[in-house]
Amino acid sequence: VLEARRALGARGTGVDDGILAAGPRSVPEGPLADGDLTSEELTAVMFRTATARPQGDAGDGPEPCPAEDPYGPAPVRWDSVPEDAPGYVSIGYGAIDGAATALALDVLGGRAPLPERPDEDAFFAQQETLRAAAHEVFTAL
Repeated sequence: VLEARRALGARGTGVDDGILAAGPRSVPEGPLADGDLTSEELTAVMFRTATARPQGDAGDGPEPCPAEDPYGPAPVRWDSVPEDAPGYVSIGYGAIDGAATALALDVLGGRAPLPERPDEDAFFAQQETLRAAAHEVFTAL
């Protein structure tokens, strides 16, 4: 967000009506081309630039303490997901590591296009639809 504000010459802080950064300058390409950065645009950039199969870390976090959250999700070791399996089912869009951060800044700066992640986008859109339907059923009881 700070880099977007710098690129746009934005002087404001905070979030105003879903807009994280807005300023007088625009970047020729990418999410900042219209002169602002919305929370939806930032979310898309962070998800789509994530490293799908990160190599620098063994897993997605420390093992949770069973006493704290016995029904919570268990971390998945990146290397336990077979190469021919869709990794996003187990590890989401991936990790925000150094490479992902660099790519995200290039996308925001208009130096790289926003990567396409159609399989991941479709999977998580379907998952959100199913969760919303389940929520509606269980809250109507």
